[in-house]
Amino acid sequence: MVRALLFVVGLWGWTGLSGQTVTLDTLPPRFMPPPVSPIHYLPEAAVVGAAPNESMQAADAAHAVTSLLPREIQHVGTPALAPALEAVTGLDIRTRGPLGVQSDLSIRGGTFEQAALYVDGIRWSAPQTAHHLLNLPIEPSLLSGLEVVRGGTGAFAGVGAFAGSLHLSLVPDPLNPFTQIDLEGGSYGWRRAAMSASWNAPGLIQRVAVSHSTTDGYQENTDAMITRAMWIGDWTGKHQGRWRALLGFEEKAFGAQSFYTAAYPHQFEATGSAMAQLTWRRFARWQSFAGFHARYHRDRFELYREGTAWYEETADGFFVRDGVGNSPADTAAFWYGGPNQHRSFTSGLTARTTHLHGRGRLTLGADSRLEAVRSNVLGVARDTASAFPLGAERVNTDLFASERWLSGDGQLRVSATLGANLNTQFGVRVLPALDAVYRFGHSRGEVMHPWAAFASIGRSVRHPSYTDLYYQGGASGRADLQPEVADQIELGLRWRQRRVLHTQLGDLRPLSGMGVELAGWLRRGSDLIDWVLLPGSDEFQAANLTSTTHRGIELAADYQAEPSHSLFFQSVRVSFAATDAAVEQGNYESSYALDIVRSKADLLATFLFPARLVLEVRATRQARSGQYRTIEGEVTAYKPFTAAGLGLSRSFLQGQIRGFVRADNAFNAEYVDFGNVLQPGRWWRAGITWRPKRQTEDAP
Repeated sequence: MVRALLFVVGLWGWTGLSGQTVTLDTLPPRFMPPPVSPIHYLPEAAVVGAAPNESMQAADAAHAVTSLLPREIQHVGTPALAPALEAVTGLDIRTRGPLGVQSDLSIRGGTFEQAALYVDGIRWSAPQTAHHLLNLPIEPSLLSGLEVVRGGTGAFAGVGAFAGSLHLSLVPDPLNPFTQIDLEGGSYGWRRAAMSASWNAPGLIQRVAVSHSTTDGYQENTDAMITRAMWIGDWTGKHQGRWRALLGFEEKAFGAQSFYTAAYPHQFEATGSAMAQLTWRRFARWQSFAGFHARYHRDRFELYREGTAWYEETADGFFVRDGVGNSPADTAAFWYGGPNQHRSFTSGLTARTTHLHGRGRLTLGADSRLEAVRSNVLGVARDTASAFPLGAERVNTDLFASERWLSGDGQLRVSATLGANLNTQFGVRVLPALDAVYRFGHSRGEVMHPWAAFASIGRSVRHPSYTDLYYQGGASGRADLQPEVADQIELGLRWRQRRVLHTQLGDLRPLSGMGVELAGWLRRGSDLIDWVLLPGSDEFQAANLTSTTHRGIELAADYQAEPSHSLFFQSVRVSFAATDAAVEQGNYESSYALDIVRSKADLLATFLFPARLVLEVRATRQARSGQYRTIEGEVTAYKPFTAAGLGLSRSFLQGQIRGFVRADNAFNAEYVDFGNVLQPGRWWRAGITWRPKRQTEDAP
């Protein structure tokens, strides 16, 4: 009992005072000598998406989880989220354009439609197509945490969390108001300017970030423009409630060279999104959370890029390009009638409440959302006089009840969840889940049980997107598609140890934390949705595959030291994941479901050199299963590749100015994530960040 109490006290001190210095006055002398110097706790990201009823340390999660702290996200030195995710275990970020232009998120061999995205506890969706899921107004500087849950959690996370989920936390820091300006330039005409600021008022914390980025492109028709803006407001209300509001928008326009088909390389796309979100949290015996979210997204896709020096519509309705330089004159296919245009809208309400009773936690949750699309391509007839004559809408509701039981010694946690998915288009499905974590072992210091064995089993579901259902034009959707369903099981073992700066634990040790995690998993899917090419056909079509089996193993390790002027080795994350996929039967060519990374090794490390020079290294080695067709129609297998990024930075004037230089794909590897979309070669970037100190920060 005393040991359990000691563990709770230490955990409370860490969660409430992470990164601060506290004394050991409350710790019994039998466990620690009388204090003569302070103990300093290393900050660690909390896990928020691996369980329905509480946030926790990563060591207590019943699923394999990767959590990144803000400094780890920013160390990657990227102006977009996708490159920061590249080195996460079991994650496949497939990019068609550089630095956040267009990226697909895949987890554990799942398709880009089988991963869910949550922002501050609210699921964001892209019902038109998950190609747009990462069209986000969020600057990396706004993130206070990033978490990837590997493995389906559909019973409590809802539809979409089929193979895993990504959770972003945007928590303003009330202790450090700031203003920050970023300027960058680099290869291929790269230019970026960004500004972010945080300020406090009585009971209100506000944060804003805006940015604008452009590039001339690394080859023909790869130019891009991205603009983002977001405001966050946090205020405390009555009855122990805390409110948060988010407003944001993003605009993109980019040359989409061979993005979706090599047969028509000169594609172009412009997207825009606007979102609003309001959440409320209350901490009491009943811990409650509620939120409202709305997102509007527009998309214009040109199979033949329009504009000066590109294709222009003639009086007879054809799209013609005059010969310019080395580009010959060309006329679009006779059947081409202009761009595909779409408007999608999602809005929803979310609520969860948790009741603490003895050693148990009962959590009830509900999420209901409207998903609608208007288009000249997707849906059924709505208004023939409109520019968007087609459309569709559906209402999706996820419900769950979950009970978590904690053993008397605190070492065993067991959770049982029963979820239900109700959809106006696809009916009702029941989603059960069961998971357990057992902590054991002993260590010196404040960690009582550094080892944890975990297991989970559950069911997940994913509905067809509107593109899956209705798209026509070079590929054919099917309106009779059924939802995907998967049963999955996961077993794992992890060890996590934190060492602290305290002379009485022996000699003086540097503040550090380290961990290792091993997980094996199996996912059995039915009615899996894929775009397939049948024998004798020259057009891909959407179809439900009969049955698939995905399985894999993952090994990850990390080490983290507190930033110091004396330690050379600052942090490192290394991981390896192997995945295999099989289908029971079928004679066809797969586009997505079986096109997976079969092995992936990642490295993310930070080193400190003399003169306070910081070196950041990011590397990935990937071997992909599957194949693609070249522009000549030949079936070609993906080639393994190794890509690395290097960054060197230094701070001046007590951290007010930071300069950096980066080389993405530093060794100029030639590779593709999607067939025929060649990734950029070596890309140099350099920039400066100015963050002047405010009077409040200098005050004693």
